[in-house]
Amino acid sequence: MTTGHPHPFADTLRSFRPPIGPAGQLYSLPALAKRFPSVKRMPVSLRIVLESVLRCCDGIKVTEDHVRQLAQWQAQAPRTEEIPLTVARVVLQDFTGVPLRADLAAMRSAAARLGADPRLIEPRVPVDLVVDHSVMVDHYGTRDALDLNMKFEFQRNSERYAFLKWGMQAFSTFGVVPPGFGIVHQVNLEYLARGIHRRADGVCYPDTLVGTDSHTTMINGLGVLGWGVGGIEGEAAMLGEPVHFLTPDVVGVELTGRLREGCTATDLVLTVTEQLRQAHVVGKFVEFCGEGARRLSVPDRATLANMAPEYGATMGFFPVDDKTLAYLAGTGRSPEEVGALQAYCQAQGLLGIPAAGEVDYSEVLRLDLGTVTPSLAGPKRPQDRIEIGRVARSFADLYASPVSAGGFGRPAASLLTPHRVRPGGAAAQAPVPANPVIAPDAERIEQEMEANKPTLRAAKSVSDQRPVSSPDFTLRNGDVLIAAITSCTNTSNPGVMLAAGLLAKKAVEAGLQVAPHVKTSLAPGSRVVTQYLARAGLLPYLEELGFTVAGYGCTTCIGNAGDLPPEISQAITRNDLICAAVLSGNRNFEARIHPLLKANFLASPPLVVAYALAGTMLRDLMTEPVGQGRSGKEIWLGDIWPASEEIDALMHHALDGPTYRAAYARVQSDPGLLWTDIQGPSGVRYDWPASSYIAEPPFFEGFALAAPDRGAAGPPVQVAGAHILALLGDSMTTDHISPAGSIEEASPAGRWLQSQGVRQADFNSYGARRGNHEVMMRGTFANVRIRNLLLPPLLDGSREEGGLTLWRGPDGAVEKLPIFDAAMRYQAQSRPTVIFAGEEYGTGSSRDWAAKGTRLLGVRAVVARSFERIHRSNLVGMGVLPLQFHAGDSWQNLGLDGSEMIDLVPDPNLRPQSEATMAITRADGTRQALGLTLRIDTPIEAAYYRHGGILPYVLRGLLAPGPVSASASASGTSPATEGSA
Repeated sequence: MTTGHPHPFADTLRSFRPPIGPAGQLYSLPALAKRFPSVKRMPVSLRIVLESVLRCCDGIKVTEDHVRQLAQWQAQAPRTEEIPLTVARVVLQDFTGVPLRADLAAMRSAAARLGADPRLIEPRVPVDLVVDHSVMVDHYGTRDALDLNMKFEFQRNSERYAFLKWGMQAFSTFGVVPPGFGIVHQVNLEYLARGIHRRADGVCYPDTLVGTDSHTTMINGLGVLGWGVGGIEGEAAMLGEPVHFLTPDVVGVELTGRLREGCTATDLVLTVTEQLRQAHVVGKFVEFCGEGARRLSVPDRATLANMAPEYGATMGFFPVDDKTLAYLAGTGRSPEEVGALQAYCQAQGLLGIPAAGEVDYSEVLRLDLGTVTPSLAGPKRPQDRIEIGRVARSFADLYASPVSAGGFGRPAASLLTPHRVRPGGAAAQAPVPANPVIAPDAERIEQEMEANKPTLRAAKSVSDQRPVSSPDFTLRNGDVLIAAITSCTNTSNPGVMLAAGLLAKKAVEAGLQVAPHVKTSLAPGSRVVTQYLARAGLLPYLEELGFTVAGYGCTTCIGNAGDLPPEISQAITRNDLICAAVLSGNRNFEARIHPLLKANFLASPPLVVAYALAGTMLRDLMTEPVGQGRSGKEIWLGDIWPASEEIDALMHHALDGPTYRAAYARVQSDPGLLWTDIQGPSGVRYDWPASSYIAEPPFFEGFALAAPDRGAAGPPVQVAGAHILALLGDSMTTDHISPAGSIEEASPAGRWLQSQGVRQADFNSYGARRGNHEVMMRGTFANVRIRNLLLPPLLDGSREEGGLTLWRGPDGAVEKLPIFDAAMRYQAQSRPTVIFAGEEYGTGSSRDWAAKGTRLLGVRAVVARSFERIHRSNLVGMGVLPLQFHAGDSWQNLGLDGSEMIDLVPDPNLRPQSEATMAITRADGTRQALGLTLRIDTPIEAAYYRHGGILPYVLRGLLAPGPVSASASASGTSPATEGSA
């Protein structure tokens, strides 16, 4: 302990001995259970949380009462107490990691301005950043696509990467996995997660983490406790603050039976997402149990855990068992690491997936795996599952259904209208980057692939040469324009990746080809995937169909699909076509995948290949052939679908410890010339050179050590005389609020970039520019598909799309403006604003800029029918009040139209979840009042709000005179990432 306080539960300290390596100590849960017997029947996930609270009990940030309260958790009870969880480590991806480092750099600048040592701002736990979100699919379908895309990535992002290089030398606890190694969650699963951690005093503890990406939950499939948080909460965690959350309900999901032949883990996760979203598990822990869960492989478990944000849960947890240990060994972890985890879990009673009835859950839901059927999800939400036999009919129905019902509102008669397109040939590809030498990183990967590739019996691959001009073709509604094997959700799973390769092999042998209008790409989540596909002899067949490796990163799933050929883009725009993307991702929200594609479907990798072959969503793959092979023979899906025995026969290629160790050893030994050639500045402080990518954020302007009075003893925290900036509907995602994709030339962000001398070709994406608040605040609510219902309906009854609002002047003038422009006018006149929304506000990514941008626009409060967990927390963390309508109330029922003035009065002491009052003053002078619920959920959140947000709160704690209290250090060891100390 570092605080000098005696540990109130010192009698629970025990020794244990792994089969290999030194003995260790642990804070024993079985020993604690002698004092609190209910611990024995607690869900495994909560027991891991309890271990952290027990071990880190310092009497200051984690108290004896915290331990007692959690140790007496009851399955059904009011949830009023908060838990302080001290995590072992933090993981980041670059879209969130770069602005996070910018915040830390700004904190150091603020410290220096106050005369304090900037080095006080230093992570207290290991932090690993994986650069995976920046590669785009500019080039595709050719053998040099990987080389060219990596070259473009480094040209576009050199300023960002130089900033990361500065951070690597400025902070001693930061490590970086450079571009080209994989996707953060797959790298975490295969490499970063090591089992247990050991303190300098020999005390061991389980791996726990938070990550600044919502799909951090993928690690739950490995028995590791962790979930996604916003960047601002992640910063607090790495600076030594516990992660505070309300004591959760834990929903047990009992799996029984087995998956049927032909069903995949993707089909299972889409089914689970649909059912758990309907069961309202938002903010709850989900823990899988039962004999069906025990049968699932670790990659299948990881697929289920990955999509916890889509079904709304904080986690989707699988406890450690023998399959976990075997997976760790098969992915290159050492015998010492595997043995230590096994011995630790046995000593703590944490080894094994519980059977039904062995654990007390708040609720138990059941799913027979034998009822799962092949499915897709879409076209706008991941929980909208469609059985494969209903996809074509569903698309046709949605085409003509009103937008308010989730459809596209188009005349049914226009569904099959053909539109002739003249290809642009090679011009349809992105331009070759300057000095188009082969990227050394990609060149080496290609050499490895060649060394592992057997001789292909079929004809020479068309992928060995750049595409040439093709004849004219016809484009219709429903055509598949993007088919992408992408995303850690599925590329981490050898079962579905091998299935895609086998299906491609059979399709090539049958003579099937991909239609010319389909943009195909393969973006594995790690280099190991490419190696085992090559060793299994399947990669050449994927390449034959255009699924050549385009990059090792998130690509299409995050919106980095790249441009469509210009003639196709023009045809879509000119004819308002509803065309589709099919991807093996986890999200398909509006305008996320590509701004021109309004229908986006999630599917397993083999189904991605199948729909690329079919070329349209209007072909029923259960009753119609996929296409015609040689001599015009009809080829059906059953003809090319791989049997489970075929997949199992190749699985040994995918779990080979030496292959994983060799691949990830290069993070340090050989990160690639593109990365090593990047030069960053030095020093403990960043000097903020002029840049359109990195700028000092304004969150610490005027910062003082004394906290401002907000609530409690200070003046009321009410919002008075606020204008309504937006009226939004249900399922407003963080993609709507803060898009990650392309920047439109005419948008406020595009205009600002041009004013800085940036050409449109160099705009990059919103995600890549999150280190510059000038871009990001202009991009807030700038999604091209967002519908601000404050605007009146169009003549045909539809709603205008895009980030627009009606600005109302003091003299009664009304003007339609971009939301950013209107917000700046309101701020210039010192007039506050509020936003109203429906259900599930802020669903989707753990995107802190969705809250940061809201704050910088001058929005004081968001009133919604319900909030997603992470975004609600982020709003509080940025000093924006989240308020929730009571059941049955909504802005629609109140008849709001944007002309009203709003007063909001929460409890002056900011009591968590207390009653607040909203007063509405209408244009005719009449007033109406009603109650709301303050969605500040815990006392620590109230403290964050009083300090103006979590970042000022943490900085004041770090810079306060005298010793700064800190919870028991969770400092452990992380596998060395490139450049870590």
